[in-house]
Amino acid sequence: MKENSQTKLQALDASLIHVNLEAGSIFAKVHGLKKDSTFKVSSPTAIASARGTGWEQSMEEINVFENSVEVAGISGETVLVEEGFGVDIDAKGDVKEPEPVSAEDKAEYENFETQAEQLVAEEASAPEESAAEEKNTEPAGDGAGTSEDSAFEGFGENFGSEGLENP
Repeated sequence: MKENSQTKLQALDASLIHVNLEAGSIFAKVHGLKKDSTFKVSSPTAIASARGTGWEQSMEEINVFENSVEVAGISGETVLVEEGFGVDIDAKGDVKEPEPVSAEDKAEYENFETQAEQLVAEEASAPEESAAEEKNTEPAGDGAGTSEDSAFEGFGENFGSEGLENP
């Protein structure tokens, strides 16, 4: 997610992951969704949905870096955007003709991809470290989880029935 961006997790279940982009721009990379599952990012101007794809989405554009993304403007128009291309979306939700992605946007995506791979590698080694730490610590208080124990650590009070926000 880029600086000054805001998202809300609208749905998270076995068949649908739906992220609402409220401000700014985010990158998405989707791999390994089960058949009949959907990952989509919606904004006030468009909805992008894909499987096995990497893309960037802002309020005004969607750039595709891997495979293809189906883009539905709020005006009702649907366009399949292929790898290496992007589309602009105006305030009315009209999707413009695909154009090649800029070298600058491609470099930003490659940087995102590198950082994501590093995080995945760190997470893969974290369970071993976490298990060793748990053996050496006593549970606090009555054993009820604290915010430090939460699987949603870092999201704090923004997690609730309305969804998961990342300020």
